[in-house]
Amino acid sequence: MNLNDKNFYSMDLEKAVLASLMSIENSYFDISHILKPSDFFAFKHELIYRAISSLANANEPYDALMVMDYLKTQNINEAEYSQYLSELLSTSPATRFNLKAYAERLRALSALRQANQILVNGRDILAQGLAEGSNYADSINKIIENLTAVIDEKTVMKGAETISQLLPNFLDDIRNNAINEVTPFVKTGFIEIDNKVNIQSGELVVIGGRPAQGKTTLGQVILQNIVENTKGVAVFFSMEMAKTQVLQRFTSSVGDIILPKVTSGQGFDVDDTIKLDTVERKYGKNCNLFIDDRKLTVSQMRSELNKIRNRHGKIEAILVDYLQIVGGIDSVNSAEKSAIISKITESLKDFSKEYDCPVVALAQLNRNAMGRPKMSDLAECGGIERVADHIWLIYHPPVDDDMPPTNEVDIIVEKQRQGAVGTLKLKFEGQYSRFANLVPEIDENGIPTKFY
Repeated sequence: MNLNDKNFYSMDLEKAVLASLMSIENSYFDISHILKPSDFFAFKHELIYRAISSLANANEPYDALMVMDYLKTQNINEAEYSQYLSELLSTSPATRFNLKAYAERLRALSALRQANQILVNGRDILAQGLAEGSNYADSINKIIENLTAVIDEKTVMKGAETISQLLPNFLDDIRNNAINEVTPFVKTGFIEIDNKVNIQSGELVVIGGRPAQGKTTLGQVILQNIVENTKGVAVFFSMEMAKTQVLQRFTSSVGDIILPKVTSGQGFDVDDTIKLDTVERKYGKNCNLFIDDRKLTVSQMRSELNKIRNRHGKIEAILVDYLQIVGGIDSVNSAEKSAIISKITESLKDFSKEYDCPVVALAQLNRNAMGRPKMSDLAECGGIERVADHIWLIYHPPVDDDMPPTNEVDIIVEKQRQGAVGTLKLKFEGQYSRFANLVPEIDENGIPTKFY
């Protein structure tokens, strides 16, 4: 990095922040959640900010005299720092009004310096990897993870706020929703789910089930419905199925074409051909459902999400298939896996807040789980139970031999952070790779007799 490049630092801003802090009482905690000492470019400024931080956290004043007294304990040149503090206070403006904006700019400059250094070091890493014949993808992914870590570190969450601060905007949102008849809940396209399970942006939904029970199908159809309803962007991290398989299921589901015909390309009749043309006209040019079939780490997923959001706008929903294989952790020994899955679940919950959308994560049940599933049947379930806002389990009830076959499937709502638990009913149409709403039973007078 060229130290003379003013794109990477601002001495005037650093001085203004320090002068403001030492001149204005109780100003430190306005920006303490924004700036760290290492965010200052000048070493002198870093030391001064450390002194201010230490004094403030000890509930002591942090004017110039107290800062100088603290610095004397740090083995510095007293005369040099005493003169520097005097010059800083006399030449730099003290402002509480602009203090937060100044601090945010310094944090951004610090992020640029860190990112630049990662890229400089990354060139050496790549050159060494190429010389040694290493896998270039591993080196590039490491650089991406390091850059993503900078974003994570510099992302600032709001600190504590009072009810009085939060209430006006909150009540305005409620009034606007009421006037415009807008619901804050995300529509899944399933009447039973939307009526009884309120999914919101910022929530993590975990759908568990045994193999071949329809986890992926349910998750994918929900994602398809969200894209259809919002005309927005959604992302499907399909770590188990290839993109082609996802497309086959998509075509069967939305085109009403039997799945084996789509997968084999055989047995098409005239109606099927017409349906294919309809799918192409409807979805061929404007369906922003992104599919990524790589077995990515959480950091790599975030990088891909950021790229999609920057290019295509807000993301409306994210689907991860499935939790226990994210980043290749299926090869990790069982003693470590539970802790890793807990961290992955926490990261996916963070995604839901970071991208302001629901995240749906699919999960396997334990192999020895028998009968009607329960929450404890989720493989490595400790962290999942704690973090998820919703946990649904898919169950196909057994059918008696003397009864006609049924397509009814139980969606067991084991956890709903802000609602009731219980069982919902959907119709499973496996031949079309989709779930559907159940049609109510009708008596001889045409009156519905059974609802779910």
